[in-house]
Amino acid sequence: MEIKLQSAIEYLITYGWALLIIVIALLILEVAGVFNSNSYIHPSCLLPSSFECVNPSFSANGILTFGIKQGTGYPINITGAYCNTLQAIPSNALLFQSNDIAVGGNITISIPCYVNSTAQFSGKPGSIYRGYLMLNYTNLATSFQTTVSGSVVLKAS
Repeated sequence: MEIKLQSAIEYLITYGWALLIIVIALLILEVAGVFNSNSYIHPSCLLPSSFECVNPSFSANGILTFGIKQGTGYPINITGAYCNTLQAIPSNALLFQSNDIAVGGNITISIPCYVNSTAQFSGKPGSIYRGYLMLNYTNLATSFQTTVSGSVVLKAS
């Protein structure tokens, strides 16, 4: 009886140490952020093929700063830029100073990003913003007005 009890205790102690080591390893991985899905988010700013979003940066107070390089084949005038979680221009959109862009030219724009068209995004550094970027522009050759839409996935810094 004593030998069976001793082997049972040795069995429990051995597996207890192994289980403790596994739990400690998992805690270390959790602290290191391996299980945090936000660490695997690749920031992106995608616009239609005639536009390129260059060097986007997103601050924790919800300001998106990005460059627009245009390749439409004609000069344009950007009359509005909006960032929203809904694919719609918000009713509280700020007036935007228009900017002419020559063929192949680019400009840098800073705009607030909104959550559901009502509140400006506010988060802590590292938080993720998923939404849409909409641009209003006028073809300077034809005076035709167009709105294009793209997507943004950005991490606040």
